[in-house]
Amino acid sequence: MKALRAYLARHADVLMPVVVASTLMAVRIHDRHLWSDEVASVRFSRLPFARLVKVITHDEANMSAYYVGLHIWAKLSMNETWTRGLSALGGIVSVALTVLLVKRYFARRTALLAGFILALHPMFLAYLTEARAYSWAMAAGLGATLAIDPSGTQLRPVAYGLLTGVGFLLNAPNALLLFAHIAAFIVCGAPRALWRQMLLAAAIAGAVGSMAVPALLRNRSTQVNWIHHITPVRFLAATKDLMGGPTLACVSFLVVGWTLLKAARQWNLVDFRIILPLSSVVVPIASLAVVSLVKPLYVDRFLIYVVPFVAILIAHTVCAADVPWRTGAYIATAALVVLPQGDITKDRTRVDDPESAANYVRSDLPDGTVVQFRGLPDVPRLAVEFYLEGSGSRIVSLKPADSVQAGWFVGGPHELGERGKCFGSICVTHISPIG
Repeated sequence: MKALRAYLARHADVLMPVVVASTLMAVRIHDRHLWSDEVASVRFSRLPFARLVKVITHDEANMSAYYVGLHIWAKLSMNETWTRGLSALGGIVSVALTVLLVKRYFARRTALLAGFILALHPMFLAYLTEARAYSWAMAAGLGATLAIDPSGTQLRPVAYGLLTGVGFLLNAPNALLLFAHIAAFIVCGAPRALWRQMLLAAAIAGAVGSMAVPALLRNRSTQVNWIHHITPVRFLAATKDLMGGPTLACVSFLVVGWTLLKAARQWNLVDFRIILPLSSVVVPIASLAVVSLVKPLYVDRFLIYVVPFVAILIAHTVCAADVPWRTGAYIATAALVVLPQGDITKDRTRVDDPESAANYVRSDLPDGTVVQFRGLPDVPRLAVEFYLEGSGSRIVSLKPADSVQAGWFVGGPHELGERGKCFGSICVTHISPIG
């Protein structure tokens, strides 16, 4: 018993935020139905492995590592809670890795606060229990950062390269974290030996990530036409969510400015402990925004791996403040994280409701009834088909020139206009036989 208490005391800074994240996971894992992208994940996980490989190489190269992992995970169970549990596990691992990373650079209290901020961060919670790759992409980015020596003068090239490559296979924009680390090394004047290690690590990452490149270049999943062209308003809206809502976003920007000012006065502007998390936030955001001028890709969840570094910067700034009300500052920081939660939840409400659309069709669906799809993107179509499984209906995908038969018709708003009942962008209508 004494040994257990000693162990808990020694690792309390890791265990406490993990317990908070695990509790929130248990509360949130049932809070909404599977949405279109999650249903696609479930559909892929149920495919035979050979068919899954074909889907990855031709249709869904991004998140390929997650689909393979979910395929193995689903061997134990296929229920909704277990499916989402894989992502929840990735979020819990991310909290633990964040604390371990901060402990290498700062005091335990900073690590503890960073862990709590991440565990309560609205953006983190939004994807903690979603059956997608984002939580594991965050964990891969943190693992790669842990492979860098705290001095910023060396790294473990094999571990760094493997985790960076896997991060790319989980979420292609994770590759921008590599450039963020390179920028930090340049600013801090890394020695020549580190660049040789980085060259080897980049080669390993490239070899691992290259498995998805040909498929990404040719498959249909790269045609992300649902993302709007970037504008200042859309950039600020996505970045606001990424930072944790309007209140925490303002705090984050003030923290960055204050950190740089204090670094200039008391520390060294090239203090690697500060430059590394700062670069890991600024470089990916700026890089993806620039890329989006040509190819619209600026979506908050594609950059979710910067959230732990936002938490690190805020925690460091609060703990470095040499003021008598430090405990109050801790509480105020936690409150600032929790207060915007309603705003993030409201902003992130899913407009597509494939389950309700399928239930509406099921309300009048004799065996053998034709359910026709046209003009609906692959992922929402797969979601509706998933919820129609076992209904006895006959699924038909229509080409643009095909005529519509009697039965149910499912399409987008542009296909049905005012004639159908819409559940977000999924519209359905019943077509009666002529005569």
